[in-house]
Amino acid sequence: MPGRRRGIYQRGDFWLDHERGRDGRPKTAKLYIWWYDARVRRNRRRSTRTEDVELAKDRLDEHYLAHSRPPQVDPAAYALGDAITDYWIEHGQRQTSFDSIRARLNLVVRFLAGEIETGRMEEPVCVDAITDDFLARFKAWALTDPITWKNRKGRVILTKQRSEATVNEAVRQLRAAVRHAWKRRRIASVPHIPVAKRGDVSAPTLERISVAQIAEMLDYAVASRRRQSLHRYLIAAVTTLARPEAICDMNVDPARRQWDVDGRRFNLNPAGRKQTAKYRPIVPVGDLLDLWLRHADDWLVHYYGRPVLSAHNAWNTMLGKLGMPARWEPKLLRHSMATHLRARGVDPWELEGQLGHKKLDVAETYAVFAPDYLGTVQQGIADIVADLFTCVPRALHPKCTQNGAEIHLINHKKKDRQVIGSPSFSDWSGREDSNLRPLRPEHSALPG
Repeated sequence: MPGRRRGIYQRGDFWLDHERGRDGRPKTAKLYIWWYDARVRRNRRRSTRTEDVELAKDRLDEHYLAHSRPPQVDPAAYALGDAITDYWIEHGQRQTSFDSIRARLNLVVRFLAGEIETGRMEEPVCVDAITDDFLARFKAWALTDPITWKNRKGRVILTKQRSEATVNEAVRQLRAAVRHAWKRRRIASVPHIPVAKRGDVSAPTLERISVAQIAEMLDYAVASRRRQSLHRYLIAAVTTLARPEAICDMNVDPARRQWDVDGRRFNLNPAGRKQTAKYRPIVPVGDLLDLWLRHADDWLVHYYGRPVLSAHNAWNTMLGKLGMPARWEPKLLRHSMATHLRARGVDPWELEGQLGHKKLDVAETYAVFAPDYLGTVQQGIADIVADLFTCVPRALHPKCTQNGAEIHLINHKKKDRQVIGSPSFSDWSGREDSNLRPLRPEHSALPG
């Protein structure tokens, strides 16, 4: 009969369990969604088509939301865990920044699990449990809970203290989940959840990476084949000033409509991806970036053909090897390049456009077609690239080794080498090279 808790997991009148025989043993490893049908007076089931319990729970939640009419209730009757789950299924997982949303919600869920385990709160924790004291305990706990990175074997390889700004974003996501429940009329009112302004909890750092230190990073990255993904990341960061996640998303596949070969433009926002508050602009492609894009087969930043989701692991290893501060994050390279360009007198408006801080309105949409689009920024980047070339010339070409003062361009399909003794980057960046990837007509479509 409905009403009592049963199975592995339950939402409302639906529960998750195996199909079992008379002896009570599962007939199959697949999990099913069960419910009691009062019309036929028996239990009915629907397969989740999976053996994974967590995935099956998500499918039960989706089934519950699709087949139940949530009544308007008091916050005291609606579990906070259910509010977070419903928000994720109905809204969060469909957003472009779903990975960040998931991480923030998981932080809140882990805090709730700890509160219940220690006996401070009783299950179920309802929405009306969100008080000033609740939020204060959550912030204090989250600041002591480190961020961890694990390898494929599940072993922790890096830990980092969670910042106040990260905790504040988790509170902001919690508030969004509660408001979502209110909009869906699952609760009658929204508890007060104060969130600090982003500028109040994240003080700007005055540290910057010098051009000489960027050259040192490039020299480190080019020294080993295992560091090729980091090498490509550094080149893209210097030539585009893009955010780390946008760099890892750079791809020359024509279906993504990012690279306009003839127009020398690159759309950091691939086709089909909705823009977020972290706007991804269309940026000009200079000589150095053009050379690397022509050598790319698919992803610009990849690890043996597989896309790279984050540069943090390789970046932090590099900082340790070079003796640089461990507090430096990949985005600091973006901020440092912007500082160097301002010092070289680039147009502030153009610098905002290159960084994605200024969104193009209707009147400015066609600015990307102009030959001088973000021209002062590109000239400034070219000047920095020229400075880097004087320090580490071998690290700027995608297929090179070094032997004395000569640069050897390596054909990745053949063993022969072509020697170019070039005094400056501009002498060889536009050179006809049989090793470069041939242009394909389908690359010339301007990103939409």
